Amino acid sequence: MLKMTFTKRAVQEIAPWATFVTPELVLNKDGSLLTVFEFEGIDADSPNPGDITAARDNLDHACRNFDHRVTAWWRMSHRRVKGGIDGEFSAASSARIDAINQANIGSGNFFENAHSLALAFTPETGISRIFDKISYHMTVGGQNLFAAMFEVAKDTILARSAFAFDLTKIQNEIKRFESVIDGFVGGVTRLKMKRLQLQNALAFLHQRANPSAPKRRVRYPVTMLDTHLTETEVTIGATELMFESAHGKVYARIIGVKEWMGFQEAALDVLAQVDAELDVCVMFRFLDTSRASSYIKKIRGFYKVAAFNPAAILKQWATKEEQKNDEGRELLAKEAGDALAKLDAEGQQYGFANISIVVYGNTPEECEDATRQVVGVIGNAGFGVILEKTNLFASWSATLPGRWDQQKRLQFVETPAVSDIAPLCSVGEGSKVNEWLTQQSGKKTGPLTCLPTRYRTLQYLDLHHPGGKGHLLVVGPIGAGKSIILNFIVEQTDRHGARRIRFDKDRSTRIPTMLGDGRFIDATGRFEAATSVNPLSLIGDEKHWPYVADWVKLVIEGADYTCTPQQETEIFERIRTLAKAYPPDTWRLSGLITLLSSDLRDRLFVWTDGQKNGRFFDHIEDGFAISDNLSIEMGDLFQNFPVAAALFMDYAFYRIAQILDGKRYTVIEIEEAGFFFTYPKFYARLEIWAVTIRKLNAVLLMATQSLGQLARVPNFEILKENVPNIIYLPNSDAINNQTLYRDIFGLTQHQIRMISEAVPNRDYLLVTATLTRMLQAQFPKEALAYLRSDGRAQALLDKHVKSGNTHWKEDYVRDVLANA
Repeated sequence: MLKMTFTKRAVQEIAPWATFVTPELVLNKDGSLLTVFEFEGIDADSPNPGDITAARDNLDHACRNFDHRVTAWWRMSHRRVKGGIDGEFSAASSARIDAINQANIGSGNFFENAHSLALAFTPETGISRIFDKISYHMTVGGQNLFAAMFEVAKDTILARSAFAFDLTKIQNEIKRFESVIDGFVGGVTRLKMKRLQLQNALAFLHQRANPSAPKRRVRYPVTMLDTHLTETEVTIGATELMFESAHGKVYARIIGVKEWMGFQEAALDVLAQVDAELDVCVMFRFLDTSRASSYIKKIRGFYKVAAFNPAAILKQWATKEEQKNDEGRELLAKEAGDALAKLDAEGQQYGFANISIVVYGNTPEECEDATRQVVGVIGNAGFGVILEKTNLFASWSATLPGRWDQQKRLQFVETPAVSDIAPLCSVGEGSKVNEWLTQQSGKKTGPLTCLPTRYRTLQYLDLHHPGGKGHLLVVGPIGAGKSIILNFIVEQTDRHGARRIRFDKDRSTRIPTMLGDGRFIDATGRFEAATSVNPLSLIGDEKHWPYVADWVKLVIEGADYTCTPQQETEIFERIRTLAKAYPPDTWRLSGLITLLSSDLRDRLFVWTDGQKNGRFFDHIEDGFAISDNLSIEMGDLFQNFPVAAALFMDYAFYRIAQILDGKRYTVIEIEEAGFFFTYPKFYARLEIWAVTIRKLNAVLLMATQSLGQLARVPNFEILKENVPNIIYLPNSDAINNQTLYRDIFGLTQHQIRMISEAVPNRDYLLVTATLTRMLQAQFPKEALAYLRSDGRAQALLDKHVKSGNTHWKEDYVRDVLANA
C-alpha cells in the first residue's frame, strides 16, 4: 500500500493579490485587475418565477461586454448562523415564549447565504503585449518603428524600463476595465449589485483565503496584500484539506462537477438547503469570437478524424458490409458544427467553466458526512461529480478570485449555460431595525420576531411599513394554525412594550392572556358572567356626545335601515337633553327611548331592557374598562348576534382611541373578522378604524376563516391597501379557489401553488408589497402550552386558576407537558 505524504503550504504562496490601485480595484501579481461585488440576487420566493428567468437573460446580455480578458467567479457561501433579537418583556410568559423561540433560532441549525461576484481583467500577453510596447516607445519616446522595436527587444531581454511601461499600461487598463464594469452593472440591475471598496473588499478577500478564521474587518495594509490578507496554513491530504490558523482548524473537501447532464435553470440552488457549510464556486473564463471559433473548429476537426476507424473500415471491406463511421463521434462533430453555426449566426458567447463545491467541517468525520450529503443532492440534480484528489489543492486555489491559472478541470460551454447555474437566487433575512417604532420612540428598536423559512434560513419580521402601516390579516381554513400564529405574534409585541387588546372567539386568546397577567372578560356570558356595557354612560362629558349619537344611530339603523338627516339631528338633541336634564341613572337606552319620536323609538325598542337584545347594552352602569393586556370573549356575538358584536366593537374601538396618544404602541386583535364582511355598514366602519388607529401608532391583527365572504365584499381592495401584511394559511383546496386567491387577493399562480402545497400548523405564507416568504413556525410542546386554546388546555387552566396556588401558572405548564 502506498503511504500518502501530507504537504503543508502557506496560503500566502498562492494568494494572487498585490495591492490596491484604486479604492475598488486590486492589482494582482500577474498584472491583472480584480474587483468584487456582493449582490442580493432574486428572491427565491419571488411570486413570479419569470423574474428569475428575466434576471438570467439580463445576465446573458450583460456578459456580452466581456471578452477573453475577463474571468468571473460566482460564489454562494452557505454558512451557519445563530439568530437573536434583543428586547425586554413585561410578562414572564411572553419572555418564556421568546426564550424558546430564541433557543431555536440560535441553535446553529439555520444558515445565511451570501452571494458574490469577482471579475478579473487580464491585460494582453504575448505578441499583443509586444505590439503595445512598440506603440508605447513610438508615442511616448518619439522613436520610429525600427528604433521602437530595438527598444522593445532590450526591454524584453534586460527588463529595462518595464516599470515605466507597466505604470502607463495599468492606467490604460484601469480605464478599459472600468468601462467594461459600467456596461455590465448597468445590465444586471435586478441583481442589486454592490461593489466593495477598501476595507469591505479586504474583508471579503480575507475570508476567501482563510476559511478557519472568523469574518472580521481588515485594516488598510502597509504590506503587499498576499501577506496582509493571509494567516492560514493549509495541509494537503489525499482527499481533504486542513486549514489551520490561530483560530483553529477547519477541514474541507472539494466536489468537482465533471459532467453536466443538461442545463436546468437554478439547478445548483438545491445546495442552499443542505445541512452543511459549503461554498458553491462557478468560475468562467470568457472567450471572444475568434478564440471560440478556433477552439470549436479544432474540436470539430478532431471528432471528424476520430470518426474514421481504419480497422473497422478494413473489416467492412473484407465482409462486403456497408461502410459506416463511428456514429457517436460523428454526432459530437455535428454538435461542434451546430455550436459554430450559433457563434457565427447568432453571436453566441462561449468560454471555459468550472464548478467546484467546497464542503467544510470542524472534524474530518463531519466533513466526510457533509460531503456525502452534498454528493447525493447534486447528483440527484443531474450533475456528474468527482471528489477531487490529485486536483484538490489546484481546485481550491482556483476558487480564490484572481487565481484562475491552477484549474485544469474546465469545460467548454456557452454563456447562457453558466447563467442558468450561477447562484443568483437568494433569501433575504429582513431588517434588524424597526424603522417606524425607532422613529416613534426615539431609540433604536429591533424587529418584532424571527422565524425560520423553508430554505433553512432565518427571517426577521416587522409588521410596520413606511408611514406606519402595520395591519395584518390571516386568511385560511379551520385547523391550519390561525390561533397559534396570532397568539405568538401578539405575545412577541410585548418586546416593544405594546398594549395588547384582543377581541376573542371561543377563548382562543384566553390562555396566553391569563398566563401573561392579563384580564379576560366575557361580553357574551357564555363562559363567565357577562360584563355590563353601556355606551350612554359617557354622556356626562360633552366631548362624547357626537360619538354616542352616532353609536345610537348605528343601533337604530342595524343592517337594513338608514336614518334621515332630520333623524340624526333629533338623536343628537335627545342625547344632549338626556345628559343635561336627567340624572345619571337614566343615561341608558331605556332612558333615551322615552325622548325619541315614535319611528325611532320603535326601532330602538328591541335593544331595551327586557326585550330580545336588551341584555347587551341597556345597563345602569358600564363595567367595560380598557387595560394593557385584555382579552374580550366575543364568540357567541360573532356567530349568533353579529350586529351586537359590531356595535360592541365600535364602542370598544372608540374607548380604545381615547387612550391612544400616538406614543405607546398598541395592538388590537380581532380573532374573527368575517362578520364584518357580511354587513356593508360595519365593513365601512372597519375601513375607518384601519385608517384612524394607524395614525395613533396602533395596528389591527385580524383573522378570518370565511373565505367565501371575502369574495362577496365590495371594494375589498380599499381595505387591502391599508392592510400591508397578509398571512395565508395552508389550504390544499387553494387550487380550486383560484378566483378568490387570484382575483380578490391578487396572488400569482406560483403563490397559490405554495399555499396548496404548504403543511398545516407549520407553514405560513407571508405576503407584503415587497416580500413573499414561506415561514415555518413549528413550535415545541412547551411553547404550545402557552399558545394553545383547545378544550383540554382550557380545563387544565381552570383547574389551576381555581387552586389558589401562587405558582399556578408554572403548575399549569407542567401539567400540560405531562399530559401532552
